[in-house]
Amino acid sequence: MVVSSGFAEAGEEGRALQAELRERALANRLPVLGPNVEGFVNYVDRVAPYGTTPPAEPVPGTISVISQSGTVAWSMNQQASDRAVGLRIILGVGNEAVLGLGEMFEWAAGDPHTKVVASYIETMRDVDGIGRGLDALRSAKKAVLICAPAGRSEAARRSIVAHTGALVGNTGLRDAWLRGHGVVLV
Repeated sequence: MVVSSGFAEAGEEGRALQAELRERALANRLPVLGPNVEGFVNYVDRVAPYGTTPPAEPVPGTISVISQSGTVAWSMNQQASDRAVGLRIILGVGNEAVLGLGEMFEWAAGDPHTKVVASYIETMRDVDGIGRGLDALRSAKKAVLICAPAGRSEAARRSIVAHTGALVGNTGLRDAWLRGHGVVLV
């Protein structure tokens, strides 16, 4: 896991650094989460390499929060905690240099503790991988993926570029594609 920022979201030099990180990780078969990621909190196994302190009395559950924004994941965590809703895991993928949404969706599809996946999507860096992950969730008969896609306004698109260095394309096409994979957009 690479928590540090200063990669693709920081301009050309950062993009080159992220490309080097990816190349080295793949060459050594390292499943790297990040960079520019806050980490994860696994409520079932009680593991929390995360940049913020988890709730004192977490309620283990069956909802996996998989997000491109650690801040949004943490907000979902707080909302669940305030309502005593149990979570399986909260996980941010950051800049997705190696592992991304698709791989994390595939992990959730195979996880016996996950019944529902809630996600926040800023951009789709690996459309094929995300598609495989969504198909795996559907095949595993997990509850419908609930997705809050971002980037519907110009201000939101600018914020996403500053946040992770990702570009946001046609959100109408993205939303239709997600619905075609069984995603419920909220």
